[in-house]
Amino acid sequence: MTAVAMTTLVGCVTTQQELRRAEAHLGTRSYEEALVWLEHLHTDLPDMSQSERARYYYLRGMASFELGARRDARHYLALARESDPGRRMLPERWLEHMDRALGDLGTHPVAD
Repeated sequence: MTAVAMTTLVGCVTTQQELRRAEAHLGTRSYEEALVWLEHLHTDLPDMSQSERARYYYLRGMASFELGARRDARHYLALARESDPGRRMLPERWLEHMDRALGDLGTHPVAD
């Protein structure tokens, strides 16, 4: 394996691990901790896969939503919705939470 391929592989593993950490913090209602991990990942967005970006946007949007940061929540959840237009990358449970949050924020989800 080339050095570039190894670096890319290590970067992907790190991104996936950090997304999992943020998700775990969201699951335990440690929203500020989740945002710390996600803010750290922000500079890696251009290197993320479309699926990773959708997860990132969802997690950041929901953490912001739970902290009452409505503008950030609306922004990141809209990006999550746009990153998963076929509604196949994010788990169904996440899609339901996202639709509810966007409805609460005054942004209607895309109709199926």
